[in-house]
Amino acid sequence: MTSSVEPRPNDRKVILDILVEFIEVSIHCILYNRNLYPQGVFEKRNKYNVPVQMCQHPEVRSYVNSIIESLALLLSEGRVDKISVVILKEETGEPLEKFVIEVREIRDKWRDKDPNLLQTERALRSFLLKLNVSDALLKPPTTGTTWTIHVDTTEAIFEAVELQLIEKDFAWIEAEEKQASIENATLVPLRSNTSDAFRMQLYVEERKAELSETLINSSDGIIDNSCLVDDTLSNMLDTTCKPMDASSSLLSSASTSQET
Repeated sequence: MTSSVEPRPNDRKVILDILVEFIEVSIHCILYNRNLYPQGVFEKRNKYNVPVQMCQHPEVRSYVNSIIESLALLLSEGRVDKISVVILKEETGEPLEKFVIEVREIRDKWRDKDPNLLQTERALRSFLLKLNVSDALLKPPTTGTTWTIHVDTTEAIFEAVELQLIEKDFAWIEAEEKQASIENATLVPLRSNTSDAFRMQLYVEERKAELSETLINSSDGIIDNSCLVDDTLSNMLDTTCKPMDASSSLLSSASTSQET
């Protein structure tokens, strides 16, 4: 008779740490693939035997690290349904694309079937591989864009960590209604996986291009990557907290922009 391995007290934290690291790498990959910053500020690394691009600019890294620390706190308290990297039109704040990581379930009974987390590593590798080639499924990146992070969670979970986030000088605010959804969006599924550690899927919501936009984009030249990243990030931590009045809350971080 085969006996099952009982979960250990820190088994859930092990999976949370892995997921948070995966989200961090995914954010950097999206910033690179969608030309949010000049390619010269990225450096090739390997994660799960997949080549990935990580931004090395100190302010961008600091900003992403603050996001990741916040997510770790939220996830440790309970449910976080979705983490979205939202790409916006800088002039209007209108959302153009939304890369969504949907975490359906985090499991703590993984040691029985995946004691060395090899299945989990393979699953995350497949997500990163799909993310790396997602450009082929999407419209070309546009210029004059900015980005932000949205997190779908509950009011109770947010309130449980709100003071800690304020103490870290990285408060979150309730997302603007106009940024919460993309009108007339196309859903582009990238990857879905169920493992002994989690259930998760990755997809993109993309705004459909109007005919006039298609004609304009087809005549665009090469994106000018000579912009000064420092100038685009001066206000990215200038955020304040607002009381959450919904049972399910959509939170937004500060946004950063691309100067063209």
